[in-house]
Amino acid sequence: MTEARAHWDGLTIRRPDDVPAATPLVWQTAKLYVHADRLMNATLPANFPHDIERGDADDALAVLALRESMRRDIEAGRAVRIREALELGASWGDVAAALDVDQAAARTLLRDWADGQRALWRHYEQEDVQPFGLDADAHAAVLALCAADQDQAATEEAPAAAPWSVRDETRRYAEALRATPGTASADGHTGWECTAGASLIAEATTPAPAASAPFTPPSTCAPRTGTTPRS
Repeated sequence: MTEARAHWDGLTIRRPDDVPAATPLVWQTAKLYVHADRLMNATLPANFPHDIERGDADDALAVLALRESMRRDIEAGRAVRIREALELGASWGDVAAALDVDQAAARTLLRDWADGQRALWRHYEQEDVQPFGLDADAHAAVLALCAADQDQAATEEAPAAAPWSVRDETRRYAEALRATPGTASADGHTGWECTAGASLIAEATTPAPAASAPFTPPSTCAPRTGTTPRS
């Protein structure tokens, strides 16, 4: 365990601001569950046979404060992930769907974050310390993302798939089978009665003359009465 983690584990949390900046969410979650387990133990009967730590009001307050801290951290990270998603090729429609909001709300969220980060940069510049946030170029780039209409390509209909290519001899062979139900062809196949899409099914599934693989009819097809298919 690192010194920083040991310090965190021993830290008392009663308010969200008690959580140091940049504390990993996984650390906050672990501490939250320690307090939550104690609160769960408090519900056990007084004669519980094992030694346990029972929670009290301090544990309940710690859970509340940690949950609020985690909520703020997650909320603060949303704009960063929006920017990331857009830069990696996601559309505004994709982003809005991921957040379960409309596109206008998603754009506003990113724009407000960018403006706040720009103000933070300027503040540090005035304080003559290493700036943190967005410089002018980075801020302009994020605003360009906010204004971009990236959904056109995403909403365009995909081109229709090319139709299956059926050789002329295969088509003639299929038509001959349908025209002579119950009569075996030269290679042993028999005509079939189809109830759905007969022409398309025959073209897509009937082998060409002298094909080596046996013909397997679709489930919507059945042999004509009194005939037995041969392969």
